Amino acid sequence: MFEKERPEIVNHHAARIDVRRSMVEPVLDPDVNVLGSLNLLACSRAHGVKRFIYISTGGAVYGEPKYLPCDEAHPVDPISAYGASKHAAEHYLYLTTPHA
Repeated sequence: MFEKERPEIVNHHAARIDVRRSMVEPVLDPDVNVLGSLNLLACSRAHGVKRFIYISTGGAVYGEPKYLPCDEAHPVDPISAYGASKHAAEHYLYLTTPHA
């Protein structure tokens, strides 16, 4: 699809989002949320995508708020496999993105 369409921007919202099921079947979330995100990122890089937008999930990644409003400096403390998988994908995105 990337080779044919040649997108300039990828706006990635896809994920397994069933928090309860993520606790019963925790292997499914990394498979879809982490590996799926890495696959999209690899395709994006291989085909010259200029911008990759990743939609995370604040509530599941940050866990119970230590303070409000939560900002990006808030401690990360996922309370589900879903939150952990979404946060893990963020780390991979950071590692593969050039930094100034």
